[in-house]
Amino acid sequence: MGADISGWVARVSLMGLLVASGMVRLAAAGGQYPGKVDQESVWLVDVNLSVGGVLRMPAGPAAFSGDDEPQQEDGPGAASGLTVAVTEQPIRAESHLSFHQRPAGLADSGESVLPGAVRQYQQAEARLTVGDTETTVSLASDAEFVHVRGDKGSLQAWLAEGFLTQAEHDLIVVPFDPLLAAALKPPADATSGDTWAIDQEAAAGLLCIDAVTAGRVDATIGEAADNASVSEVLLTGTIAGAVAGVPTAIEVHGTYDWSRGTGLTALVVDLRETRQPGHVAPGFQVEARLTVNCRPATGAEPAKRLAKVSVVSTGAGGRFRRGPGRPGGRWLVDPHARYDLIYPDAWHLIEQGGERATLRLIDRGALIGEVVIRPLPPTDTPLTLEALQGDIERSLAEQFSHLVAAAESQRSDGTTILRVASAGEDAGLPFEWIHYHVSAADGPRVSLSFMVESRHRQRFAEADMRLVEGLFLPPQ
Repeated sequence: MGADISGWVARVSLMGLLVASGMVRLAAAGGQYPGKVDQESVWLVDVNLSVGGVLRMPAGPAAFSGDDEPQQEDGPGAASGLTVAVTEQPIRAESHLSFHQRPAGLADSGESVLPGAVRQYQQAEARLTVGDTETTVSLASDAEFVHVRGDKGSLQAWLAEGFLTQAEHDLIVVPFDPLLAAALKPPADATSGDTWAIDQEAAAGLLCIDAVTAGRVDATIGEAADNASVSEVLLTGTIAGAVAGVPTAIEVHGTYDWSRGTGLTALVVDLRETRQPGHVAPGFQVEARLTVNCRPATGAEPAKRLAKVSVVSTGAGGRFRRGPGRPGGRWLVDPHARYDLIYPDAWHLIEQGGERATLRLIDRGALIGEVVIRPLPPTDTPLTLEALQGDIERSLAEQFSHLVAAAESQRSDGTTILRVASAGEDAGLPFEWIHYHVSAADGPRVSLSFMVESRHRQRFAEADMRLVEGLFLPPQ
């Protein structure tokens, strides 16, 4: 259970308000910097998040259950029927983000010509305690400059010349991110006492969930100072929604200030959320307080720094991040620098240790596939495709039914890839296993074992090949 808790801790850097990775929707847009940034376009943002409550983790290893189809097959936020035995652990956490932000691209006039923004983080850290396990998650020094962009209410973050780890991405994607704050804009003719409903899709983005399925969040103007600003806008509501197919219920109570010229300036929100455990993250019952303050930056230095192209140095384990960066990707690096992986964010990192990493693929709430990645010791004797087939048949034993496909290929860098797909049955369910043996010309080796329930094989498609394409074995 200790390994499971450590894995979940790495996933809850948002203090229980877990961010669900959506399907990859965004086009590549990294690396765009203006030659000049006006001081007036740079803002300083401070975010504080405090959480307390109970984390509800599966009592044993989660597994394919045969009942994980979404209730609404075509809905991105459809809730699954998953039920699992759980164990509860108290959770306490504090998070602080501080960054300067400018529009992603500016014309000579100073107006934004590209969506999103570029941020320079002065601080990004979360301190988390789950039961007796304590951890600190922070943004690495080479991830100081981050591109952020919203799409259909969700937020993506990446680097100009690299990718964030899952923990880094979850750390900086918080509820009520200022980049999504346009959803809070009062109607042009609103006056004191007027109430309107926040758009459901926008509310899902503000609350870091996939979809709102019921309920609403209302905004009410308490005081309109003048035509240029509105203060004490009240936020109240209760919504039901879903994250990666898992049901969640959220109560919202808070206030914010809005300037008609510059947007959100201050926000204080109390959140109460109850989320069920799922295939890729624990459930929880928490209460949280979030504060956001936005103000124009002082001095010319922030604008000068944000006008420069960020240079990626080294990240976790002294490894260089591979790029160029783009939305929708994550970076996984082996603790002992034996491999690193760029993978689509439809995959979720479940567990990472010194000898294995496990990721799961979720599509519209259903568990589609799982992969276990294991570094292998170097050898002077290359593994043959026939030997791999024999090893797989012996390891699957009574689960093995028949061979589906076997192939050998080689990359331009000399990396050899052996792929063997086989069919069989596990716990009464038909499965397909796809095994890879990836070896570099100078010795480093990695195995990848995919497991796909047969009824999801068409939806899984070539997800294994796409993931293996992002695997890199460094020279030894």
